[in-house]
Amino acid sequence: MKKTLAILSMLAAAGWSQEAAAAAPIEWNWKGDLLYRYESSRLDTDPRFDGSHRLGMHFGAFPKINDEISGGVEVATGKDNPTSRLYVLGSGDAFSMSDLMLNQAYLEVRPLSYGLEGKVALSAGKRDVSECLVRVNDLLWDTDVTLEGLTLQYAKHGKKLEQGLSATTGYYILDEADGTANDPALWTAQLAWSGKAGGVGYMLGGSYYDYLHIEGSTIADWAYAKDPANPSSFGNTFTGTGTGKILTCDYNVLELFANAGGTLGNGLPWKAYGQYASNVAGGVESNDTAYLVGATLGRADRVGKWSLDANYVSIGKDATLGAFTDGTRFKGGTDGQGVKISATYVLVRDLFVALKYYNHEKVIDSGNRYQLWQTDMLVRF
Repeated sequence: MKKTLAILSMLAAAGWSQEAAAAAPIEWNWKGDLLYRYESSRLDTDPRFDGSHRLGMHFGAFPKINDEISGGVEVATGKDNPTSRLYVLGSGDAFSMSDLMLNQAYLEVRPLSYGLEGKVALSAGKRDVSECLVRVNDLLWDTDVTLEGLTLQYAKHGKKLEQGLSATTGYYILDEADGTANDPALWTAQLAWSGKAGGVGYMLGGSYYDYLHIEGSTIADWAYAKDPANPSSFGNTFTGTGTGKILTCDYNVLELFANAGGTLGNGLPWKAYGQYASNVAGGVESNDTAYLVGATLGRADRVGKWSLDANYVSIGKDATLGAFTDGTRFKGGTDGQGVKISATYVLVRDLFVALKYYNHEKVIDSGNRYQLWQTDMLVRF
């Protein structure tokens, strides 16, 4: 934590001294958010709802160094879990200190010369998954994941895509293991097309994810474990027990995605979206597909505005690597299905309140349902 605060202090000092520097001033773009959440959940096997209070924070600087170089350094609450940046109040000793972790640290180079005109960008470091890849929703990636490695993009600027063709490829490191050259890693490629027809904006495309050296790997060597003595397989098929659990499948995931949106006759915004994924790796014969479909009505973008969203998801046991999918529905991972409904309202400027309800079956066809209510208060600054 001391190292992280030192980094932010140096950034701030550098930013404040720009007027004295001979170089052109840097646009520092400080950003942050603070979330307070109460949630209550239960499994059908337990008649009681279990409640908890949670706190989440992000804070960082995203400087534009010049017209071709930008970057970001961000800290966040949370610990080692890649799919959560929330701190559970009371989870430590009474009123004890909680952690701030390095959540993002990256540089992006976007050349204007060589005929590239700013359309091609290379980023290196640890960065938000939604800025590295085209991410329609959370079928494959939890919103809190930050990828570590290299990303090459065409016609993509952060989370936004240019009209027409866009492309992304990346190489990301899951674990740097000592004594072996076969470190678990991920190679990915995406193509997408964005356009507008008849007043409706749309985007469609596809992804390919190739997880390297993951089949036969020991889960405890690279995955987050809430219980280190008995790490979760996140729904995926495995052999062994305890810290000796080994993944038995390879994961070469083909994804198709699309969204479309516009306004109704009264000016009310709408959006529909969908994802489909299939693990096409050899030897995976069943439980290898996943899909998510949903729609949003309204747009909570200023005071007094609201939005309603609903989606249905189904994820087969080995449709994708479960460690990085949404960590909330059916307690994370694969092998589940069900609905999520959420409502958001802008109460005052920069203050969002939301109510969310999850009703999912944990382990498909088991009849064991997981229900979760969440109430959120979020401030962005």
